[in-house]
Amino acid sequence: MGGLSGAVARGAQVAGFAFAGWLALSIELAPGLGATPDLLFCVAAFWAIRRPRSAPAAAILALGLARDLLDGGPVGAGALGLLAATELLRAQGATLRRRSLLVEGVHVAAAATIAAGLPWLLVGLTLADTPLVADVARRIGLTAVGWLATVFALRGLLRLRSDVTPADGDQMFGKR
Repeated sequence: MGGLSGAVARGAQVAGFAFAGWLALSIELAPGLGATPDLLFCVAAFWAIRRPRSAPAAAILALGLARDLLDGGPVGAGALGLLAATELLRAQGATLRRRSLLVEGVHVAAAATIAAGLPWLLVGLTLADTPLVADVARRIGLTAVGWLATVFALRGLLRLRSDVTPADGDQMFGKR
């Protein structure tokens, strides 16, 4: 019985991630907003660092593909960048959870560069027209600020904390 309730709880957490990702995607692609941060990346980064079991790679890839299809970009390139960046953050998650928000933010900004730069590079390799580097850099900067807003919204307003326990070998919020 405990296994079934655990599976249901994990399924609910994954559904929560998918809903938050879809909401971020909807805001990001809303008409008339102009330049926006990569909110889908912000949500996926938050979950990959703090709730890694609730953000499976398949869900991240599916949300990334949905964005590629809805945004009209090269299908798969953005999803690949999103997946690569979030998996890098997931791998560093235990370390990042023990660090300050500033250190975590620097790592997320570097991952945002991967998430934005990989699709740009892939499109460039196909000899297609790529966005201007200044536009990509502006998106990365907006994403870094958007990530901080996402952290404060998800941690503060929704009370989402890490789902990794000390039994998992982590010191959950050790020296914060």
